[in-house]
Amino acid sequence: MRLGLGFLRIRSFNGKTFGSRDFGATESRGFDSLRVHIMKEKLIRELKRVGVVERGVFKLKSGVVSDYYIDMKKAFGYPEVMRLLVDLVSELVSEEANCVACQGHGGMPLATAISLKLGLKLVLVREKAKDHGRNTLIDGYVPNERDRIWIIDDVFSNGTSVRNTEAVLKQTGANIIGCSVILKRGDGAIDFPLNYILEAKDIL
Repeated sequence: MRLGLGFLRIRSFNGKTFGSRDFGATESRGFDSLRVHIMKEKLIRELKRVGVVERGVFKLKSGVVSDYYIDMKKAFGYPEVMRLLVDLVSELVSEEANCVACQGHGGMPLATAISLKLGLKLVLVREKAKDHGRNTLIDGYVPNERDRIWIIDDVFSNGTSVRNTEAVLKQTGANIIGCSVILKRGDGAIDFPLNYILEAKDIL
């Protein structure tokens, strides 16, 4: 069962808590910690098997230079791994959310699958407006002030992608209530709770 914000402080599967808002307790209804632990360990093995970590010299989106790069999008190409990712991230989406939002190739495949699994509306946010057609920044469902949005992404480094998504969504008047990612590798600041399945150290 998914997490309810009425009695929950958003957390990751490794027990750490992030976000600027305190929602109370740490357990979700029906949360099976043993099952999640087994799934998480399997995911770590699968991510290593498909080779999402690359070593070398890489410039990240934030401008920081790193000696490794985590290409989580590679995992999306393997149905058995994608299924596992969707099951785990879906557990972290609040029951209060009525739609999920995403941006870019890192978020869209995952958010689309979660939308189907949980029956939530899907908001597709563009990085920049098209220069043809409707010239819009949002495809799919266009939210309004009555909506409660949960952002989905693959990797969280300094929060640039999530903040860009937030900036577009704020123009609709919708309420952004949280964000879930597969992996957290940095400590960027955002204005709503963040949770995640893994940290970078788990797969390095």
